[in-house]
Amino acid sequence: METATKRDLISAGILVVFGSLFAGYALVNLNLGSFAMMGPGLFPFVIGIVIAGLGALQTFATVSQHRRSRRSAEAGEPTVIEWRSLCVVVAAMGVFSAVIVNFGLIAAIFALTLVSSFASTYLNWRSALALSVVLSVAAYLIFVLALGLPFTLYRWPL
Repeated sequence: METATKRDLISAGILVVFGSLFAGYALVNLNLGSFAMMGPGLFPFVIGIVIAGLGALQTFATVSQHRRSRRSAEAGEPTVIEWRSLCVVVAAMGVFSAVIVNFGLIAAIFALTLVSSFASTYLNWRSALALSVVLSVAAYLIFVLALGLPFTLYRWPL
């Protein structure tokens, strides 16, 4: 087994263990309450479950990737790195960082989605615009209306 695969499996195992311990501690020592009347242990419990679940997903993804790469190595297929997608996603994160400070949440989500859509070969410009609008509205509904977080929605610095 390759070193990268071993590292991925070890990190996935650490996520599962710590997420389970986190959730277990909250379950045993803190009052969970209910979703209507949250106790101090409900949020740590849910976060622990999510972390453990992500570790389990990473384990399954690593094992299936290892099997696929082993089959492609046996077939003599080279591994291809998608540099365009990698660069576009990194650029999208930089655009988000610059836009949220100057223009607010709505414009930042819109720009992030629009720029990152160029990493896909399946989206055309119309669907990228539609996705950007839908995700901007969803971010507003979730973070501002539902959760009440104090984000600056829009700002025009000029």
